[in-house]
Amino acid sequence: MGAYLTYNPFPGITDNHRNCLSNIHAQGLSYASAAQSCAYLIQEALKQKLTGVVLKNNSTIAALK
Repeated sequence: MGAYLTYNPFPGITDNHRNCLSNIHAQGLSYASAAQSCAYLIQEALKQKLTGVVLKNNSTIAALK
């Protein structure tokens, strides 16, 4: 399973404006980790008003704070 996140999508937007979480399955990225990463990326996307290559997934770092 995978998830694509895009802030303010529009027709013709390119992949560099999307964040992707992939390999979400029992032998890959766990569902709990994927949910944590997705929640973090959504929160940051709404705060920073952007997604894509400029929005880094620092959800593990944020969880340690």
